Amino acid sequence: MDDLEHNPSSQGSQVGTWPNVTEDSNSSHSSLATDIKGTSQANSKCDLSDPETNQGFESYCYLAATDSKFESYSVLVDPEQDDRAVEIALYSVARPHMRGFHFAWLSFFVAFFAWFSITPLLSEVAAALSLSRKEIWTSSVFAVAGSAFTRILIGPINDIYGARWTMSSTLIFSAIPTAIAGAAIHGATSFYIIRLFIGVAGSAFVTCQFWISSLFTAEVAGTANSLAAGWGNLGAAVAQIVMGSLLFPLFKVILWWGRVRRCQSSLCRR
Repeated sequence: MDDLEHNPSSQGSQVGTWPNVTEDSNSSHSSLATDIKGTSQANSKCDLSDPETNQGFESYCYLAATDSKFESYSVLVDPEQDDRAVEIALYSVARPHMRGFHFAWLSFFVAFFAWFSITPLLSEVAAALSLSRKEIWTSSVFAVAGSAFTRILIGPINDIYGARWTMSSTLIFSAIPTAIAGAAIHGATSFYIIRLFIGVAGSAFVTCQFWISSLFTAEVAGTANSLAAGWGNLGAAVAQIVMGSLLFPLFKVILWWGRVRRCQSSLCRR
């Protein structure tokens, strides 16, 4: 103890040892701070140019690329795959990934509902127009042919104009013959033509898959596509239930009630 107090060389050497310990501690804290800063930088800025901050999942982030109109996203994205999402947040409707996902399968659902809406009514159509079984079968061939032909064309159209405009155009185009079917069908020929144009709705499947694949990375695109395709295809089943079991029976009741009211009029009493 006396040597430390009175021997300058010993004191100097000991004093020189203590700062080294302090420097090591400061260095350790500095290293930890650098690691935390690096991880934060990777998660927030996606600095892929820095190999120290681009390790594993740290390459995914919420910030958008500089050429994007969005500043950030609600899901993690991969900058190396054009800001496609690496996760599927089903309960989110945030733009652009999850809102696009839900609009894709909902549009697909509506398209298939329109495409199959007349199927449960074929027996009624055949009775009303006096169509044979062969003519009914031929109308179904036209419906499938319309879908098959437009699916070939819809792929390049998606490449040129994108999924949103293509899906919107498909729904609008197929909605017109669906809406005027009751007034436009007067025989077998008009029935074939109407079902041919309604079949365009079947091409929405291609646009849905294209849309989903443009929103999610290759690692989750298969799962996203399976969900969208499954939910969209439900439109065909719902059409069978709604048109065959709900709407058409309701229309028949309304028609029957109208006839009853007419019979109660003075004209009927005469």
